Amino acid sequence: MSYRKGEDTPAKKRRRLGLRVVIEDREEPFRAADRDELEAECRRITNGPEFFYNMERNGGRYEHVVRFAAEHQAAALADWLRRERFAERPAPRFGPTAEERAGPKL
Repeated sequence: MSYRKGEDTPAKKRRRLGLRVVIEDREEPFRAADRDELEAECRRITNGPEFFYNMERNGGRYEHVVRFAAEHQAAALADWLRRERFAERPAPRFGPTAEERAGPKL
């Protein structure tokens, strides 16, 4: 994917939105409904689309990071994440479980 010269690329957003909120102790992806809820809360906090959510590599692990332009926005999201226990939500399931793969017991 190529970008035009004036387009707002992810690198430009990372530089412009300097305040980071890291969703602690979570490397697994979120379910689609959880990700949509997180993005809706970010839109509510910023009153628009001025945030950037992605996964960033930190050392040997990946972290879910949300970036904001203002300190009060980052503090509001950190408080919401703590109250909702967002990092503890279950990861999506891909494929059958171990019990389903084992098949029926006779």
